[in-house]
Amino acid sequence: FILDGGHSRRVKPDFLPSRASSAPPPPVLFQHPLPEDWYFVLAIPDVEPGAHGEKEIDIFKKFCPVPARDVEKISRIILLKILPAIIERDIEAFGEGITAIQNLGFKRVECDLRDKIIKDLFEVLRNSSYGHGMSSFGPTVFGVVDGEGAAKELEHELASFFKERGISGKLIRSCANNEGANCLLVEDNPVKT
Repeated sequence: FILDGGHSRRVKPDFLPSRASSAPPPPVLFQHPLPEDWYFVLAIPDVEPGAHGEKEIDIFKKFCPVPARDVEKISRIILLKILPAIIERDIEAFGEGITAIQNLGFKRVECDLRDKIIKDLFEVLRNSSYGHGMSSFGPTVFGVVDGEGAAKELEHELASFFKERGISGKLIRSCANNEGANCLLVEDNPVKT
């Protein structure tokens, strides 16, 4: 789990998506492995992709900055609920924190702009996982559960949901990758002068 500190206004004067900014990556404030028995089940319905490009920039311009009270609430949830839950291996508190953030700040904007199917998926996840959320503007949503068996059950429930609604999509279950990216040099190809 990685928590970054965001950017100061000196480094990133405008509220823009990362892809639309030349600011360097923000500083890492916290990095800690997630418990290996915490599984994430991702549901990716075949619906319109989330906002990107100029549309995403326009949304940032319209809704940022978010209210300070939301920033304060999110900060409190992260500092006093999510981070301790990771260290203490408390999946219930972790899930509660992740779920709570979906209704605050810019994440609330992202969720409100999505199709009804996302809200319906949230309802399934609310009842069948410790916590749920949406990746950026979606449409990928996820639920966190304890153990691979619970992940398989949730995956089956989400597959049934897709089938009942007559929509296609993709389901993925995975525990956290606490290693990060690995690069493998396949061929050494020096530049000749």
